[in-house]
Amino acid sequence: MLKKLKIKNFQSHKDTELEFSPGVNIIVGSTDSGKSAIIRALVYLIQNRPQGEAIRSTWGGDTAVEVTTEKDYTILRIRTNSENKYRVKDYGTFEAIRTDVPVEVQTLLNFNEINLQQQLDRPFLISNTSGEVAQHFNKVADLGVIDLSRKNIEKWLSEITAEIKSKTNQLKEFEEELKNYTHLEKFEIEVEVLEGMEQRALSLRTSKQSLSTLIMDIAEIEEEIEEKSEILKFEKDVDLLIDKINERDALKEEENNLTELITEIVTSNNNISEGKRKLTEMEETFEREMPEICPLCNQKIL
Repeated sequence: MLKKLKIKNFQSHKDTELEFSPGVNIIVGSTDSGKSAIIRALVYLIQNRPQGEAIRSTWGGDTAVEVTTEKDYTILRIRTNSENKYRVKDYGTFEAIRTDVPVEVQTLLNFNEINLQQQLDRPFLISNTSGEVAQHFNKVADLGVIDLSRKNIEKWLSEITAEIKSKTNQLKEFEEELKNYTHLEKFEIEVEVLEGMEQRALSLRTSKQSLSTLIMDIAEIEEEIEEKSEILKFEKDVDLLIDKINERDALKEEENNLTELITEIVTSNNNISEGKRKLTEMEETFEREMPEICPLCNQKIL
């Protein structure tokens, strides 16, 4: 059941919103007030008809028809200059291609041609013949679908029975043909042995490659040792030379120490000579300036 309908820029409706009551709803109004356009808007959303731009208002703007179901599902049919789509809350957006209606929209609305009675439609079933009425109720009750389903099931059963018979015959033929291949069990054992031998051969081949690589490495090391052995002949001479160099460095360090000591001694001697000279000068000055009688005690200075 529908709870609400919104119509924007659809024929004579610029912005219309209707809320439906439970049960039967009747739309009344004066001539050319847009009653039929409301039904057309519902048909436009439910059946995706008509196509083209005829349904859009002449004053322009995006055309939209939106319904809200009793379970609060919102379904929007929108037509703009750049898009032509359905939008279903919690389901996503779908392209409106030709007169196709997305399955999600059909499932949520659950509408068909008997749910809408338009202004010029004949009264529902009253003017129909008894055969048309019976046909309609058969359609409502899906009796035609049941008959079709029964025929399809009988057809499928017949096809399955024929296929089972054919497969049974093929199975017998395969069993007879299989007798010609009983020797394959022996071949299977031999193949397993050959596979084991092949695996062993592969392992040995890998080991051989590893050994070849190791032998090449050993040969290279031996060549390098032989080259270095010529140098080892001079080891004693080199050791003796190193000892001499160490002795020379020690003597050089000792020489530097002695040189520093001599420098210190020379400096000390110079300081001593300078001290003696100053002492002599001071003694001479004392002897020259000191009187024979002390001016303080008036005694002769010895």
